[in-house]
Amino acid sequence: MKKIMILLMLPILVSFIYPVKKSEKMMANVLNIDNIVKTLTDKYGVLYKDKIEKGVTQAAALWTDKDGDDKVFENFCYDNYVKPGAEQKALFDRISVN
Repeated sequence: MKKIMILLMLPILVSFIYPVKKSEKMMANVLNIDNIVKTLTDKYGVLYKDKIEKGVTQAAALWTDKDGDDKVFENFCYDNYVKPGAEQKALFDRISVN
């Protein structure tokens, strides 16, 4: 029983010795996010504003300084946003399967 407890405690102890590095700060600022959302909403329609805002915000949360500056993030969003409708559903179906 004592050996099992030691084996169970080992990962916890190791995690204190080797702390996980915090990811770099989020680079995309709120003003930039608002501009990207507005531009994409103008392009695809107000009907999709909530979806666009959620997607851009999620991408910004994962964006770090290693990925690039605000301009690179902006271009990434414009180039990779998938048109709502059948094309977006097909992409979702493709990436949701392991």
